[in-house]
Amino acid sequence: MPTSAPSESEIGILESSSVRDDEAIEDVNDWVLKKSWLPLDQRSFSKMAILNETLRTEAEWKLSPLYIPDREAAEWKPTHPLAQLQETRDKNKACNTHFVNVVKALKWWRRLNPEPKHPKSYPLEHFIWTCCPDGITSVAEGVTKTLEAIVSDYSEKPVLPDHGVPEHDVFARVTDEEYEDFYQLANDAAKIARKALDADNVADSANAWRELFGSKFPAPPDNGNSKNSASTGGFTPRKESTILGGNRFA
Repeated sequence: MPTSAPSESEIGILESSSVRDDEAIEDVNDWVLKKSWLPLDQRSFSKMAILNETLRTEAEWKLSPLYIPDREAAEWKPTHPLAQLQETRDKNKACNTHFVNVVKALKWWRRLNPEPKHPKSYPLEHFIWTCCPDGITSVAEGVTKTLEAIVSDYSEKPVLPDHGVPEHDVFARVTDEEYEDFYQLANDAAKIARKALDADNVADSANAWRELFGSKFPAPPDNGNSKNSASTGGFTPRKESTILGGNRFA
């Protein structure tokens, strides 16, 4: 994606490891937008004490938005992906590191339900950021409460100011008709997720999650009908990887 040239004072910042590294947030939970930050493969035990002290006292950079071309509007518009990344990092910490996986789970749900066309991609991620409550203790809880918040708090299409570019509504291209269809989809999904979360045995819980997330979600074990086995929240051990891609961004 082409962008306008950053200011001369910011070029060095954009070339730093904290910007150029592509580790996922869930893999590097200490990421900060600071000059001294180092990716995992550049750290050593001898460097860590000095690095930690430097990072503690060093202020996080504040950058200006970049401008990208909008072909439909035939003009350049601001975007601030680093501010988005910082907000995702902070939200992930507030959600006990579960937020990124809540986003991945709900993006997978949308992949299984491609209509309506919008919202998807980053607008969907931002909406999940808005609706997912802090303090969740599992992905299952986050998925359920995010869907329920959409249903209870956003019966009409909201305005969602973008991180770093508050004058930009990330839902601007979502039509009222598309949002109505999406809202009904979320309403149906919220009921299934609540059934899965509240089930008193793993079999019922896993089968409800499979209704929501499809056959990629693990089937319950043969002994999954015990009430005591529901303590895992309905998620059984993974047998294969599901790769959604995206690297640093959820």
